[in-house]
Amino acid sequence: ALFENSGTADTDHETEAKLYANGQLIASYEAGTMEPVDPTPPGSGSFESFSVEWSGPLGEHVFELILDPYSNVSQSRRDNDAQTTTLAIIAPYNATFEIPTEPIRVAPGESTLATPGVRSTGRLAGTWSLAVDDSSLPSGWSWTDETIGGLLGIEIGVDAVWTPNLLIHAPVDALGSDAGYLGLTLTLDEDPENVSASASLPVEANRTRGLSLRGPDGTASSTGYGLLGTDAQAWMLLHNLGNANEVISSSWQNTSWGNIDLYDMDGVEQPALSLSAGEVKLLTARLEVPGNVNLGESISTPLTMCVGRDNEQTCQTISLTFEAAGVVTDVHQRSVPASGLNWEVQANMPPATSQLSWSLSDAGMAVQGWSWSASGDLSIVGDSIFMTGVPDSLASGTLTLELPDNAPPAFHSFSDASAQSPDHVIRLSLEVLQIHRASLVVTSPTEQPHVAEVGEEVYVVVRLENQGNGQDTYHLTHEIVLDENITEDPGVGVSFSNDMVSLGAGSLTNIPVTVVLPPNTPAGTPVSIMFHMTSMGDQSVSDSDSVALEARQDHRWNLTAAAAGSDADGRTYSVAPGGGLIIDVNATNVGNLIDGLELTISYSVSPIGEDDSQNWNSSGDSVTEIEVNQSAQMTVEVSIPEDAWNGSVMSVSVTAEAQGEVMDSFN
Repeated sequence: ALFENSGTADTDHETEAKLYANGQLIASYEAGTMEPVDPTPPGSGSFESFSVEWSGPLGEHVFELILDPYSNVSQSRRDNDAQTTTLAIIAPYNATFEIPTEPIRVAPGESTLATPGVRSTGRLAGTWSLAVDDSSLPSGWSWTDETIGGLLGIEIGVDAVWTPNLLIHAPVDALGSDAGYLGLTLTLDEDPENVSASASLPVEANRTRGLSLRGPDGTASSTGYGLLGTDAQAWMLLHNLGNANEVISSSWQNTSWGNIDLYDMDGVEQPALSLSAGEVKLLTARLEVPGNVNLGESISTPLTMCVGRDNEQTCQTISLTFEAAGVVTDVHQRSVPASGLNWEVQANMPPATSQLSWSLSDAGMAVQGWSWSASGDLSIVGDSIFMTGVPDSLASGTLTLELPDNAPPAFHSFSDASAQSPDHVIRLSLEVLQIHRASLVVTSPTEQPHVAEVGEEVYVVVRLENQGNGQDTYHLTHEIVLDENITEDPGVGVSFSNDMVSLGAGSLTNIPVTVVLPPNTPAGTPVSIMFHMTSMGDQSVSDSDSVALEARQDHRWNLTAAAAGSDADGRTYSVAPGGGLIIDVNATNVGNLIDGLELTISYSVSPIGEDDSQNWNSSGDSVTEIEVNQSAQMTVEVSIPEDAWNGSVMSVSVTAEAQGEVMDSFN
């Protein structure tokens, strides 16, 4: 620890320093007279420092340095006499699964690709291997590994996510009630016995009418814990997978502990259940724990829910377990990243102790970026959770979690046995739900409307960003914005380099888009093209941006020249001396904007013999404000002098120009 005299005079008393770790004093130090340090004059002082050895468990630890705790030193201010810092102790190697609890659904006779995420949460990169246990798949189901590089010896960087590809196959005769899971176990190659992580990947048959009934981790099982003489509550999610309203029938076996009752999350009993199409309902199955059983005793029973009747009936069964516990917390929670998630914790204190303690890191709760706090009879000091109460009585408190905005979607289950009593286990679970967000911005061209040549490719760059907290796939589409100037799509061509884009949480990418304005696009009128990105995880989430392109004027004319009723181009006409010739030119504006045309003339005379006649002449014509697809009549006049000799030749070249751009020519 370092400290200094930042005042303007020497200290008038010894300065005492105390260093605390998680509220516990770990070191004291006393400095003599301390001189001021630079830049305060005379500035000849220096830092005081001391050190102490300290070790602690995994998790976050708060260190506080307090100077002059008894106010012995005369000071003009004391607000800077205390400083705190946080030290996070992270395991060298650790990993977690990021698997939503929504089951992978497979239609009978088909296959579905599952892509569970595996995140390295240790402070060092490691080499890992994944083992897959298919013993809990429904009968006849199977899986194959489609992962590039396989499942063994996978290098995962710090905070990196590896995504194996597991193809789940359902047999043709798969029943609508089929449900199970793949057991996933990840082990560190250099220490597989001590460093590992496990998770379940739930699967079930895809059906157009039926139910999904599952517990907190997505499998067809749930466990409720209860204090002696109180209700144990097993959490369930009931989902109507059909497209019609359904009345749900329920059945279960009575247990030696009594009868099960169903409640919603507001604590209202549900003697009869009905769900609208696609509706999800969260429930708890409650069973009173007898007051005369031992802690740790449990009882199990299946709960079956059905829709339809007779041959059209479809059922789903969940296995419920109820256990007598010394500590209970609120039931499972599902939430997007948020602050202020609360779990009420109650404990029947053991007869011989007034305090229970658990380890945040051993429970798996010491997740980097997460902030836990406690109130009531609960407190958190460093890595430890303490429950304080009167022996052999009820104690209660609240655990509060502040989740960071970028917490990835995943299921988390936490548990740890108390150091004072193995029968007092703290348990809680949380599913962080995915937030689907989308951001699309046109980054090029920067100046709009951008003038473009018709018929030529224009490259537009759009930036796509996944502002959600998990992997997402986006569909890119476009539309032409219609207004009073553009009343219908003129046939604009739009081509994405890839119209389906997958992005990890917080990542972005730039996508080039090719746009071609057709020749009939009106010039001088901006054409707005709106680009959309839509989340495939939640198609109600999308974002849009537009680009305005303006067609450069396309000067195009169709010309026909005739004299004496025949095509004039390349023809030779005989004209008497002193006479003339008129060539009629029909000009049609086939461009994309009102335009004008000028006929410019060049000629040369090839006299015969000693013909020295003068005043040979030819003149053109011009027109303006000709509408698109409208025509104008123009003329080219040629005059021959009276003294011209027979056989002299005048060659006339006519060039049609629109604003200096040559449209056509004839001779």
